Amino acid sequence: MDTKTDSQKTGKKSLSQKTTPDSTKKTSPRQKKENVFHPRLGSLTFYQACQLLGEDGATLIRHGGQKFEIQSDRDVFLGGDLFRVRVEDPAVEGGVAVASLTLQSARAKQLNVNCDRCEAHCEHLGAALDFLLDAKSVLGFAQPPDDSVPLENLTEKELLARALADREKRALEEKMSVRSTNPANPWADYIVTSTNSGRSYRVSIRNKDGENAFCTCPDFRTNSLGTCKHILHLLAKLPKRFSAAELDKPYRRKHVSLRLSYGKQRGLLFNLPFQADDRIEEIVDTADQTPITDADDAMTRIGALQQAGFDVWIYPDAEDFIGRRLTQKRLHAECEKIREAPETHPLRTELLNATLLPYQLDGIAFAVGAGRCILADDMGLGKTIQGIGVAELLARMADIKRVLVITPASLKSQWKAEITRFCGRSTQ
Repeated sequence: MDTKTDSQKTGKKSLSQKTTPDSTKKTSPRQKKENVFHPRLGSLTFYQACQLLGEDGATLIRHGGQKFEIQSDRDVFLGGDLFRVRVEDPAVEGGVAVASLTLQSARAKQLNVNCDRCEAHCEHLGAALDFLLDAKSVLGFAQPPDDSVPLENLTEKELLARALADREKRALEEKMSVRSTNPANPWADYIVTSTNSGRSYRVSIRNKDGENAFCTCPDFRTNSLGTCKHILHLLAKLPKRFSAAELDKPYRRKHVSLRLSYGKQRGLLFNLPFQADDRIEEIVDTADQTPITDADDAMTRIGALQQAGFDVWIYPDAEDFIGRRLTQKRLHAECEKIREAPETHPLRTELLNATLLPYQLDGIAFAVGAGRCILADDMGLGKTIQGIGVAELLARMADIKRVLVITPASLKSQWKAEITRFCGRSTQ
């Protein structure tokens, strides 16, 4: 009489199934071997997966992922040293191919790939690798990309994972002191100070997941991750300061506020109060979900809210953003007037201690009006004098105080001489 179950007959085990350990066997921490297979799968990058399948690896992974549907609870088995995927394919004998990944015994990081229906690398293996790369979190072993892989070989998702892992590591290892502006409430503003550098930053936390958190550090303002080591360090400390019940209580906003969103689409976002008035929702419209970049639009909404009797709290970074956008809009309008007739404009003789050629004044006005640009004139047409003119026009129109010139060391004295000659401003 055959007493084997279906799972035993097929050798298949669902991810949801757990093996019950033998209660009679006890393994001490010293005897227990570290599983290196799962971390290797977790750190596998798309580039490394393509290398496993040879020069056509990217095509096999892409086509396999599109062609075959894999269900984790039905088709995937993950053991201590084996990752196996069942791929339904009517084109092969039996209608099923089994793709597997194992570790080479001699090399801790080298993976073996095999398909029981194909002699060469195939789309079945591509489908298995595509599923693995996409479902690391579901499988429970997602890790940052292997450090040995150069940045240029990482996908956008893998670059993001590495950047987050780097900040999580620094948040854990670096010593920081934390002071709350409201010790009775976890959702408050904090002052986080680095013990090594002595620098302090303001961190705002509004939920235990760190969503919509804010930090005044330069990294947070530029990395587009929505977090930084100071935020992550503070989030790790909150469970030690507050109970689970306190951390589960949602933040209740009482006022309308305007903040700057630091995600991929940088812009202004309105925060609505917990119980928002219908008039507030009508004025703000979708600007509490989708960042707006038009400063005039933001000012119009702020004015309408204030006229309706609602106070609006504007965060300093949002105020700076509005100020810069309005200044840039004014500069663009003024520079467009210059560009209408650069040959007769008074700035040809008044801007610098030289008479500018019309195209040089036009280039200066173009750069100032654009806010950022690449001036790509041929050699000998006066890029240096135009660069000095840009700085001088910004000083007059936007009260710019200092300008950084990055140049080869051999040209420093030439730049200094040209600046002295054309505008007489100090240099260092």
